[in-house]
Amino acid sequence: MATVSTKELRANLSKYIILSKTEDVYITNRNEIVSILSCPDKARQKAFASLDGCLEGISIDENRMRDERLSKI
Repeated sequence: MATVSTKELRANLSKYIILSKTEDVYITNRNEIVSILSCPDKARQKAFASLDGCLEGISIDENRMRDERLSKI
């Protein structure tokens, strides 16, 4: 986990985008966390992991869910 101020983020945005591929980057404004820059795949994996055990007997397949959403368009 990295923490960076908004001023530092603006000055070195590309550096923190690259860093966010491997770890979460917490963005602060006046020492208060205002946002998190993270890799979408990791965020998605965390969300699915948080559901573990909540949905007993239900199979969660990310690809199947995506296909179902796309078929409704």
